[in-house]
Amino acid sequence: MAKKTEISVREAARQINCTERTIINFIKMKRFEALKVGRDWFIDYASFVSFAKRYDYALLDEEETSADDLRPPNSSIERNPEKDLEKYPVAKKRHGNIETLRVYQMFKDIFEKGRFKAESSHPCELRITNLGAGVLEEIGAGFYAFGAHMKRLHYINARARLGAIIALLHSDENLRKRWQEEIEQIEERLLPAFGALIKKLEQKSYRNQNGELA
Repeated sequence: MAKKTEISVREAARQINCTERTIINFIKMKRFEALKVGRDWFIDYASFVSFAKRYDYALLDEEETSADDLRPPNSSIERNPEKDLEKYPVAKKRHGNIETLRVYQMFKDIFEKGRFKAESSHPCELRITNLGAGVLEEIGAGFYAFGAHMKRLHYINARARLGAIIALLHSDENLRKRWQEEIEQIEERLLPAFGALIKKLEQKSYRNQNGELA
């Protein structure tokens, strides 16, 4: 097999077990070299491998990836999902589950028992409910992501959505009064908990980058 010089966004996402959107975000952050041709990105493989090692990602074995995976995402070539699955090793079983994550427990309690579940036709409250669902999604994505750096990015996104919720609630006097209990729980408990978690992962990511024991 010829040595790879560039890979698609799809292949890069599979290599470190993340979403294609995350790879696009990394490209925009200039974490590795990539060239856009038309609507498709082509990533310099050597640069991508260096990135994966630098941020402690479990990179799939190069020999287990077929040439088909190097095609752009819009390729019309037929794929066999069962054969695709056979190419990738089974991930090691995690210890514990998301229920053990403190920020998940805290937000789930607010999300399930608070006004997030109440029916409302108010535009802001509908938006707040959608943002709340987004917080849960990012928490889950962070918990099951690989590498401290990737986890940190998802938790930062979750915290940003919480900030948007608080801003919307403070923008309306009636909303602020109705959601007072949720506002206090988020501001006094949940945001600081996210801050501590993000700081811890930032320190771990820094240690990994500098070859120290995490």
